[in-house]
Order: sequence, then C-alpha cells, then structure tokens
Amino acid sequence: MLIQAPIILTMRGSAPPISGAVRIQGARITEVGSDLKPYPGETIVSLNHHILLPGLINAHCHLDYTALKGSIFPGESFTKWIHKINALKQSMGPEDFIESIEAGYQLLLRGGCTTVLNLEAFPELLLKLSRPPLRVWWFLELIDVRTRLAGEEMLMGALEFFDTRSDWLGDLVWHLTPLIQQASNSSA
Repeated sequence: MLIQAPIILTMRGSAPPISGAVRIQGARITEVGSDLKPYPGETIVSLNHHILLPGLINAHCHLDYTALKGSIFPGESFTKWIHKINALKQSMGPEDFIESIEAGYQLLLRGGCTTVLNLEAFPELLLKLSRPPLRVWWFLELIDVRTRLAGEEMLMGALEFFDTRSDWLGDLVWHLTPLIQQASNSSA
C-alpha cells in the first residue's frame, strides 16, 4: 500500500517535512520518500489536504477512568480530588471499567495515538479484555484503597497473564517506586 500526502513529517531529526508517500507492507513501513512510485496493482491512498505523521504516544493514561470524563474537576486540594475519584470508582462495577477501557481505546485512536502507557488500577480486569487495537504498555497502579493482594500473588498473576497473550502489542511494566520506598521504610 502506498499512502500519499502533501505533507509528511518524517521525524528524522531536524529534517523538514516532505511531500511524498509512505509504503506499507503488512504492518510495517518499508519506505518513505518524495519520489516513491506505486508498484503494479499496489493500493494507493491519497490523503489530500492532510498531514501524515507517526502515531502519537499518550505517556500517562488511566483508561479505566475514561467513563469518568467530565465528572472529575480539580478540587480545592489533591486529597479532595482523589477522594472524589475514589467515590466515583466505587459506583462502578467490573463491566463498567471494561467498557471504559474500550471507550478509551477508541478516543486514543481517533486522536492519532498508536501507543499508550496506561496505569491500571484493576489488573484483574485484564483477564476480561479483548486484544487492544493499539500498543498498550500496562503499568500496574500500586496505590489502592481496596483490600490488597499479596505483592507476590499480584506479580505472578500479571506475569502469567502477559505470558499467555503474546499477540498483544505492548507489554507489562512495573512501577517499583512504591515497593522500593516500602522496603526502605521497613528496613529503617
């Protein structure tokens, strides 16, 4: 497939935008240039009046809170704001959070995101999700007001989950700062 556009941002250092095309074979970009010619029988997509650029990355997201859009506003303090979020979360069930995550995928895709770094508060929901339509790097949020799973139990469950979903784009990333802080506080 050859995608033509009047402006292509290649993101190659300080290189200026070009007018040209991007060749895609399968799920990979194989060529970018201002003089690419279509192969015989190749599909051509012309993006007249559009700018073509690499997919955007949302580097901090809470997909399970997409459904709360418009209901959380900055409060008088961070603590009050978190209490409001927690109150709203308590009114939602697992299916609400799953719908919220899937709605979040669609918002990201419509905005040009191809990759998201998602902080997941409910890792048990991952077992019920279908394959994401974009790359998701899952960061398990370790701040929680619910009854906690033992750290080792949660880690083993998450690792097993991702071992059985090799077709998902992205991966699991552990944010270890709270664990490191907890360990250093208990040894002091």
